[in-house]
Amino acid sequence: MLLVLISIILANLVSSLMSLLGGIFLIWKGKIARKSSLYLVAFAAGAMITTAFVGLTAEALELAGGKYEVVINGLFYGFVMFFMLERFLLWFHHHHEHSEPNLTPTKYLLVLGDTLHNFLDGVIIAGSFIADPKLGILSSVVVGLHEIPQEIGDFGALLHLGTPPSRVLGANLVSALFAVFGGVVGFFFLEGSKSLIPLFLGIAAGSFVYISASDLIPELHVGSKRSEAVKQTLAFFLGAVVIFTVSKMLPG
Repeated sequence: MLLVLISIILANLVSSLMSLLGGIFLIWKGKIARKSSLYLVAFAAGAMITTAFVGLTAEALELAGGKYEVVINGLFYGFVMFFMLERFLLWFHHHHEHSEPNLTPTKYLLVLGDTLHNFLDGVIIAGSFIADPKLGILSSVVVGLHEIPQEIGDFGALLHLGTPPSRVLGANLVSALFAVFGGVVGFFFLEGSKSLIPLFLGIAAGSFVYISASDLIPELHVGSKRSEAVKQTLAFFLGAVVIFTVSKMLPG
């Protein structure tokens, strides 16, 4: 199982690096990053919801051995858990979005929320690798894709609050490393409790469905021109097709 642990650590490192690229690009080319991020949001939404059903849910149902209610419960728990996380972060962001630019508690909570999110992503990747290395690769890819536009948003919020770019980058680097920590914790916890894998994969699928349907997709419906909407829709289906194709090509 050492190979699985190494794969989990490497996958989380790569996903974390992917997420940081979005924030670095925002610092470097702010306007271009914000404009192009919507296409990545669309691609990530299609990739994420496809992985949720074609990958995570399908594998969970196979491992459940007929106990399908375990997987359904997991979907529900994952959806609600990420709803509560997003509700907390969105409430705090909107509550203080017109406050003083140097409001320190807001900065801390933004970083704390991002850290918790990254930790959970790491656990999701760990559970996926334990269930099936192919599923672990797919989950790592879609987590990284989702994190790029999210990090653009987080970087932008922290910069707006007056945080120097160097501190923003440092805080997000530390936060990203918690994905690796989550991966290691997830490995040791789930490796010793393999009976929980179907439930956990259901939770992961529920979180992916929530993020895609309730967080990413609504961003595409706000103020898009017809030509932009068509391109974003194509990007969504491209993300779905890519993940579906890769899932069939990977050995497993």
